[in-house]
Amino acid sequence: MSVRPSEFAAMPIPAERSAVAPDGSDVRVLLGLAGGGMAHFELAAGETSIAVTHRTVEEIWLILSGRGEMWRRQGDREEVVSLERGVCLTIPVGTHFQLRSLGREALAAVGVTMPPWPGEGEAVVVAGKWRPTVSANEQRDFWSQVAQSYDRVVDLQIGPGTRGRVRERLAQEGRLGNVAEFGCGTGYYTEILASHSAAVVATDLSPGMLDLARERIYAANVTFQTEDVERTSFAAGSFDGVFMSLVLHFTEPEKTLLEMRRILKPGGTLILSNLDPGALRGLDRLRCSVRIVYQGVTGYRRRPPRRLGANVLTEARLRELLAKAGFEILACETLRDPSRSSYIPLEYVKAAKRGA
Repeated sequence: MSVRPSEFAAMPIPAERSAVAPDGSDVRVLLGLAGGGMAHFELAAGETSIAVTHRTVEEIWLILSGRGEMWRRQGDREEVVSLERGVCLTIPVGTHFQLRSLGREALAAVGVTMPPWPGEGEAVVVAGKWRPTVSANEQRDFWSQVAQSYDRVVDLQIGPGTRGRVRERLAQEGRLGNVAEFGCGTGYYTEILASHSAAVVATDLSPGMLDLARERIYAANVTFQTEDVERTSFAAGSFDGVFMSLVLHFTEPEKTLLEMRRILKPGGTLILSNLDPGALRGLDRLRCSVRIVYQGVTGYRRRPPRRLGANVLTEARLRELLAKAGFEILACETLRDPSRSSYIPLEYVKAAKRGA
């Protein structure tokens, strides 16, 4: 937030993150003036960021909490700095840098960016010292680029009537309370959720998808925001229900299900639809694989991120992970478009959070 040089301003650190930085850390934007801006950065415990360099800005950081390391390289000079509370360090323009959080708590810092952050394209991903563990922004950018084509292409890939059957089944649910939707996309399911919920927070990793959803959904009890389903900004026990469709296989499923359990109230409900091409056999599976690739290439005309959708789960594996994450399965139904045997079945699963 920039203010005029003649103005006084004050603000607390926001409770929720403002954005996910290009290196994968959480950002809470603070105040700024003409010469620079300040932000709060946080990297979750045990995570390693994506290595980046800045085109035009330089930064000064002060570590507030946590423990970790920062790798910096500029030309032939390279070093790793130990980070703990009270350490202050500089990131001159053009420096390649990468963070890792080594303690039991998140690594947090405040940084001053000079001049103020100019926007998209300022940070460039580079080769780093360590293997990143956070999600890159490749998925975010890909889904934003193909948002206009998504509904048409996904129906061609999995079956033109399949998502409609999920929507019909969702419409049979009772009152769901306060609900979070992850991977809301263009809002295909959001209106149905809104009619069964006191309030819906519809989220997606992709700003482009959210822009389309906002244009299409007018329900007064729906708000939209950007979220990473693997590490959300929500407090523990925030929701009575969570819904996601065709999302798990684009994530690390174990991490995602644990995060869903964290944000649900005790006894809260998780509803998800899981893509299960493994249920197909022989030629049907081959035809399905060819159709997914062909429709994706010709429909999106964009190179997808590496290993996009690689974590497909069978029904048996999904049941195993739900139990491991602390859920009790209440119902599991298979939904599919019967007009062609190679269309992909979906499991519609309803589960409850066990314990506190």
